[in-house]
Amino acid sequence: MHGIYYEFWEFFSNFYKKAGSNILTSQWPTDLQKLAQPPSS
Repeated sequence: MHGIYYEFWEFFSNFYKKAGSNILTSQWPTDLQKLAQPPSS
């Protein structure tokens, strides 16, 4: 599970940087911001 989560975030981080953080930041969904946080457990 953690491996899949890590690969997903690695891919999304690369896309985020390439697309332009300034643009995406203003459109970043709150749900994705929550998903970006490490699991509490």
